[in-house]
Amino acid sequence: MIEIRLFQSAADKGDLEAKFNLAYFILKDASSTNRDEDYALAVTLLREVTFYDPRNALAFYYLGFVYEHGLGVDKDYRLAIKYYQ
Repeated sequence: MIEIRLFQSAADKGDLEAKFNLAYFILKDASSTNRDEDYALAVTLLREVTFYDPRNALAFYYLGFVYEHGLGVDKDYRLAIKYYQ
């Protein structure tokens, strides 16, 4: 997917916005392939984004979503709610 390649280089250099966008497009791609390793990579990126930018509400939303649905992680409704809040 071209979007992934576009954001990968900037994400590798530590750009948080690029990491968020990369995670988004990985999640989008993973929804059609349903590969757990893709979901897990997106979760790793989103966790990093929320750690360094705790005001990124969309990153928290997507973390809540993956935990609610068990995408690349074990389903955990409590953790999902925490991220949604």
